[in-house]
Amino acid sequence: MTEYRQKPLPVSAGPLLRAAGRAAWRALDPRVAARLRAEWTHSATLSAPLAPGVIAVVGPDRGAGRSTVAALLALALARHQSSRVLAVETGHGGGLHRRLATRPGGSTTAVLTALGVRGDAGARPGAVGRRWLREQLTLGEGPMLLAADPAGTDRPLTDVEYAPATTALARWFPTRVVDTPPLTSDPVVPAVLTRADQVVIVLPDGPGHAQKSARCRSWIAPLLPRPVEEVAVDVRVRRDGATAPGGRPAAPVDDGALVLPDDPALRGGGVLRWPLLAADTRYMILTLACRLVQKID
Repeated sequence: MTEYRQKPLPVSAGPLLRAAGRAAWRALDPRVAARLRAEWTHSATLSAPLAPGVIAVVGPDRGAGRSTVAALLALALARHQSSRVLAVETGHGGGLHRRLATRPGGSTTAVLTALGVRGDAGARPGAVGRRWLREQLTLGEGPMLLAADPAGTDRPLTDVEYAPATTALARWFPTRVVDTPPLTSDPVVPAVLTRADQVVIVLPDGPGHAQKSARCRSWIAPLLPRPVEEVAVDVRVRRDGATAPGGRPAAPVDDGALVLPDDPALRGGGVLRWPLLAADTRYMILTLACRLVQKID
């Protein structure tokens, strides 16, 4: 007589995998575990629908990393919000264009003329659409970019053009990161700050940063629609190769500022590529982006 034996039921892999995952999690260095949790929080926060808003990036000096921070912030937001993010350059130095544009040419004249903001021959109402704007503003691989090519004849956005242009573009690009000239008498700076929801103050990390921060805050405070302590955050840029103790990612320091580490991928002033950035740089910029978007209401 043939004997039939029942095959054992397969054991579900789910509980085993979950148990293995919990064991691996417990084995992690607490600092690594904390960082992973923070990165998951970053991703969830930045991938969710964001309230429309303008983030202005300002600073007292040329060459302190203002355009770099603006470009990094726009890149981080665009990775989660895609083409809904618009980076805007309002200065004459071309720093944002150099950091984000991967092809020659600017976008200001074509876009502003089509919107009826620049020149006499504006487009008919409704003639400007999202597809056309994306074609004009796709100057690189990250966010949309409204900027003049410093090597060309395109003129940057002026103070008179800023309000009507950004108001019109907000329909298609609700999240805007604006790089301003240094805090001087340039009239475009007040034009940007009076409409800003959040402000990033970029300073060199070194002696006297507290005094520079105080001067910047007193300079911009009368222009802001809300108290400066509610909208401004300091970012200090390291240039001496220093890193956080023990290799930990840059974190808020005692005065609430964030510190951008000295990353070789940031040197040289060329186009920034997100995958080439150091892990600490990406972590710091994502932390900054989350802090800013959570305060925009």
